[in-house]
Amino acid sequence: MNRIYSLLVASTLLFNACGSIKPEPPDKSNVLLVQKAIPRVISEINLPLEIDLNPYLKLAESNIDKSFKGGDSPCQGLRYQYKMDRGPLVLNGKGGNKIGLSLDLAYAVKGDYCALCFGESCGVPMVGISLGYGEPMKKAHVGMESSIELLPNYKIKTQSRITELKAIDPIKLAMGIDITNLVLKQAQPYLSDAMKMVDTEVGKIDVRALIEPAFKEMQQGISLNGMGYLLLNPQALSISPLVFNKNTMKASIGVKASPEILSQMETRRVQKLPNLSSYKKSEGFSVYTDIRMHYDTLAKQIMAFLGGQKFESGKQYIVVRGLRLFAVESRMGVEVDFEGSKKGTLFLTGLPVYDSISQHIRVEDLQFDLKTRNVLLKSAKWLLSDKIRKEMQKAMDIDIKPQLLEAKMMMKFLKL
Repeated sequence: MNRIYSLLVASTLLFNACGSIKPEPPDKSNVLLVQKAIPRVISEINLPLEIDLNPYLKLAESNIDKSFKGGDSPCQGLRYQYKMDRGPLVLNGKGGNKIGLSLDLAYAVKGDYCALCFGESCGVPMVGISLGYGEPMKKAHVGMESSIELLPNYKIKTQSRITELKAIDPIKLAMGIDITNLVLKQAQPYLSDAMKMVDTEVGKIDVRALIEPAFKEMQQGISLNGMGYLLLNPQALSISPLVFNKNTMKASIGVKASPEILSQMETRRVQKLPNLSSYKKSEGFSVYTDIRMHYDTLAKQIMAFLGGQKFESGKQYIVVRGLRLFAVESRMGVEVDFEGSKKGTLFLTGLPVYDSISQHIRVEDLQFDLKTRNVLLKSAKWLLSDKIRKEMQKAMDIDIKPQLLEAKMMMKFLKL
């Protein structure tokens, strides 16, 4: 009985020894040669920035009086009182770095004209005037302009001026006094105060607060449909000259960055928003991207093609059931677990290559490791068939064009 049991155990061990292939891993497995650092090429990305100026205009509106009045009472000459109502502020962007503003004025004047005074009294009959009282008020139009500059610290500097003060229906008395000119001169201080208020409110636009969240967001990984992450790595920012179109302020944000595509996200320290640098106009954007894929991620991609495939040599065959990648100095080691006519493990090495034209990552010069070759020569020479090796190499080809296209679209549609 013991002899029969011993024979069974011996037969089982012999069968396993003959049926299973277990070579030693390659020498210098998991040894990675020190590689030269990949030179960082700075990419230029232009992002659109739009700011609605209506909220700031409303704040200015709420702080400017809608009506004011005044007058003068000399003994000789025109004794008058006036009242003036303003219409709403109208914003009209005027192109590069300028805001156009306008408002309409409605005014009325009443008083007396004394041609000659004796002491403190008018010595001749006075002529009374009343214009705009009990009848439609007279009108005038005011045009204003603010030149705006964005400073490196994201503060806004403005310089404003009145560009037009025009009566729509001028008033002149028979004695030659230009009432319109007289009243509009009285309105100058009021209009100057209004311009200062507009400057104050527009100057409150906090461009840093608008850009800083986006700058932080640019430092987060952007998922590429489960195939990795796009990391922009922004380094410097600049803003083009401001352009105004009606109630909208527009600009282009120039981002200098060194994008990367990573198969696994890495934790990095968030950089603070830098001061603005000088803006240089560029056509569109040009991006140079580093691609870094971890062996585990790359193995999953390759296994998606190799797994379950049947590799044949004559009547013999194997089916790949597992795959692991690792470093072997300057080459990449490939550990293949298989079953079929034989089962066990194979070790190969190859050169990972990125083809920038086809946008594929593939393995070239895939060869059996020396230790695996020696085992196969003794136990399964048919596995050394070039057909199997070449079919495996052909399957180790990954198209990353969809990921690069998605990364490009992500950058194209980035907005602040």
